[in-house]
This record gives sequence, structure tokens and C-alpha cells, in this order.
Amino acid sequence: MMYWWSDLSLSVKIASIFLLTFSWYCISGCMHEMGHMTLLKNNANSLILGRLIGMILVIPFTCFRATHLTHHAKMCTSEDFELWPYCKPKYSVTFLRMFCVFDLLLGTLSAPIIYSRIFWKSKSPLTQLESAGVKFEYMLSVLFWGAITSIVLYVTMTDKVSSGRLSLWWFAPLAFAATLNTLRKLIEHVGLSSFDPMFGTRTIQPTNPISRLISFGNFDLNLHGPHHRHGMAKHSELSVKLAETLENQPDVRKLVFHSYSGAALHTLKCVFISPRVGEANARDMISRPVLKNRA
Repeated sequence: MMYWWSDLSLSVKIASIFLLTFSWYCISGCMHEMGHMTLLKNNANSLILGRLIGMILVIPFTCFRATHLTHHAKMCTSEDFELWPYCKPKYSVTFLRMFCVFDLLLGTLSAPIIYSRIFWKSKSPLTQLESAGVKFEYMLSVLFWGAITSIVLYVTMTDKVSSGRLSLWWFAPLAFAATLNTLRKLIEHVGLSSFDPMFGTRTIQPTNPISRLISFGNFDLNLHGPHHRHGMAKHSELSVKLAETLENQPDVRKLVFHSYSGAALHTLKCVFISPRVGEANARDMISRPVLKNRA
């Protein structure tokens, strides 16, 4: 894509961006699985692969894992690092709406900020060993991107590759994938008040081909309620867990959608009223009508 970009037809450029966007989206889902250590049999391999992905995204894997495990332990509370700032009652609705737009449009910047906060806080909950791991992972990112930048500068300054071949569109797939991941995060929780794994999440049980493809690419993370209730379950087990839950708790169906569009519409309505989670969201929703699932 990069070397032949200027020679490609418009249709091939669009196809390559679409394919690579989906690939980056799959890679972020892979990083999530590495965080739970549920995809590979060997935890050491999960750590290596997680660090390689984090190196490219400039998100230290140790930070990502600690943040995500905190999210599971304290979902939608003010101590939920992954749902910052939506979980913080002190922020105004106006600020949260503005951050939501920033989060969606510039996910390549917002994600490293959100997932790295756990390290940069003055009273970080990370251990000394974990902090040392974060520093090592930041060093990997600096070396990786430093090497990429040096190579590009070298080949263009020595005329080995024409500078006319350089294009900002090379970064489009990563940016678009970050937007998709932010949208996924918002759909999963924002606008919901409950701390319960099933009632504080939106679950998507795909029925159309596009939703199924997205679900496949992201390791069935859209089955989010069962994922929170059974955090160490493999992604292939989540559909069974959902069926069991629906049989025992029929009320859960109100937050089970059958398409991403239905879940996204419900999320956008909630964001318009109150882009929060947990108690702060419940406070804002007191005088508002209950938003029902019409998917």
C-alpha cells in the first residue's frame, strides 16, 4: 500500500483502506484478548504479543492490562480507569460531550491518554515491577517509531524513494480503526447507570452478515454483558453464556441488541442526555424518560 500508493486506482485505494482498517480493528481486539490472557495457551507469549501491539499503538501493554482489569473490577464506578472521564461526576456534561467528540475523531490520541493515566497519576496503583515494565514498553515505542521515522527520512533524503510517494493516507486505517474502537467503547457502557455486568453494558447478538463479521474480527467482544460476567471465559464461549443468562434473567433482553446500528442509536440518545456512566448518569437521568431498546 505505502510504496505503490500513488500508482493505485481510487477503487483500490478505498479497498486497501477498508481492509487495513478492519485489520487494525482486529489487532485491537487481539490486544484485549492478550490482556485477559485467554487467547494463547502460554501467558509469556500473550505478554510478548501484547507488548508488540502496544509498541505500535504507543499504549504500554502493562498500562492497558491494568486499566482493563480495573474496568472489570470496578465497572462504571468513579475508579474505572478505562471509562475516564465518563465515570467522573465532577466533569460537566458540556465537557464530556466535547471529550466524546475528541475521543471519536482522534482516538489515536485519546486511547494512549486514557490507558496511560494509570501510570502517570501521582498515586498510581501500579507496583514497582509494573512501572518498570511500562518504562520498558515506552522505550520500545520510541525505538520503533524512531526507526520508522529515520528510515523514511533516509530513503527520501537520499532519493531512494521520491518524497512525492509520501502520503498522510497511510495513517488513515489506524485513525479509522481507533474511531471504531471508541464507538465500540461508548456503545458498551456510556449512558448506563448500573454496576451490574449485564445491566451496565449493552450486548450485541449479531444477526446480519456485517455485524457477524465485526463480531468475528473483534473476538466476540460485542457480547459484552457475558464478557463482564465471565471475564475469564474464552470468546467462543460467550454466546452460550448469553443464552444461559437470558434463560435465567429475561429482563436482560432490554439491553441485548441484534445490530450495531440499533445499539449505536440507543447510545447516541443516551449521550445526548448524559454522556456518563454509573451514579453520575443515574443522577442526570432522574427527570428524563427511560430509553428503551427498540432494536
